[in-house]
Amino acid sequence: MNFLSVIGKKFEESGIEDLLTESGVYGSNTTLALLKGKSYNRGVRTHKLIMEALLRLQWQAFCKWLEKEREDHRLEGVDMSQIETNLDKFKESSATGEKKKVFHALCNSTQSLSLLLSRFKSESWESSQLFKFWNSYVEMVLVLLRFIRAEREGDWRLHLASTAEMTPYFFSMDRTNYSRWLPVYIADMHLLEDTAPEVHQEFMQGNHAVSRSYQPFSHIWTDMPLEQTVNLDSKTKGGIVGISQKPEALERWFLTAHERTAITTATKELCGICNSDSKPAHKEAGLKRINRDEEDVKKLITTVLSVMSNPFDMESVDDGITVPLSNLAMGVVMPQDIATCLLNSQELGMQEMSSFITKRITSNETGFWDTLPKMTIETFASMVKKVQAKPSEEKLATVNADRNLSARLLIASKSRDINLRDLLKYELSSVPCALAHTDGSL
Repeated sequence: MNFLSVIGKKFEESGIEDLLTESGVYGSNTTLALLKGKSYNRGVRTHKLIMEALLRLQWQAFCKWLEKEREDHRLEGVDMSQIETNLDKFKESSATGEKKKVFHALCNSTQSLSLLLSRFKSESWESSQLFKFWNSYVEMVLVLLRFIRAEREGDWRLHLASTAEMTPYFFSMDRTNYSRWLPVYIADMHLLEDTAPEVHQEFMQGNHAVSRSYQPFSHIWTDMPLEQTVNLDSKTKGGIVGISQKPEALERWFLTAHERTAITTATKELCGICNSDSKPAHKEAGLKRINRDEEDVKKLITTVLSVMSNPFDMESVDDGITVPLSNLAMGVVMPQDIATCLLNSQELGMQEMSSFITKRITSNETGFWDTLPKMTIETFASMVKKVQAKPSEEKLATVNADRNLSARLLIASKSRDINLRDLLKYELSSVPCALAHTDGSL
């Protein structure tokens, strides 16, 4: 869940909030909470939707690039007819075994296309910082999804690999607790085969995660089933509310918690209501959820193409000119030195992690408990200075607020029926300036 806040910190104020709000996928308050990692389920869904929309836009740009390469006779070794044939076979196949066989054939036929996609990305990175920035967003979300997949499938090797991929991002975004302990955790887990072979064998069998059913892709983290079973069953109607000031009653409540849990579980088993296998599939695989996600992805794509800048549009890029990193919605350009540091944040985090391991773990050059230096990589959010309103600085605070509000109004006016000339007749302030200060005091 902390990795969700890492993604949110890096891309805060980059236009992602306006994208979610103007598309109608989420409201403004919900969007701000999701980017801070406050809600796991909705946060993961949000990043998946944005990633899907960006990947579709990137694929459209890639198709246009392919057409140009084909016209210039620079495409070699790509058999598009074979790819289309395998794709049609995959859609028509019904049996599980047949689907797997056709899927492997499809993957083998797209290897040359994957190489071309990598070439397209590398060429685009050199000519567009905006392309590279939002492609890094896709890569971060893919790391998150690989980590979730490792738990859902009980894949221990993938768990360690995805955790190692996450670690440089924690260093780059100054998450000191995770930065300090994740390298230690990864090192200990790699030694697990020698230090605790029985535990390692269980983990390799997928028992580092818990599954309460026989449905595939249903494993979850160990703390989640604890909350769903023991803690849930042991709670009474009012919990400890009302008895917290009575030590004797509180002690009896805790001493009998396991007995009440056992009674509740046995009652559920007797009534046949504790079988998780009765659910046919995961809720994300339901038809309503799939249709809703598809509609939201289309909304996001429409919003980017109509009122924002398409980060993957390379047709309008002139040769020899590098597209600077800018806000997706407002077009505010980030200074070159800050943009370079932000674009290379993952590499900088990797260097900081290597230095940490060398100096604090493999040697005693620096004490393990010594304060970790913060990298303080600036983002779009750090460029916006938040001024505390004071009577002497009231005018300055008002100007800053008006600037942000005006920028959002310009975005909204492109997709909504808003007459800015009529709107600007009134004060752009949350309170009437003639009656109150900007902080709300009279």
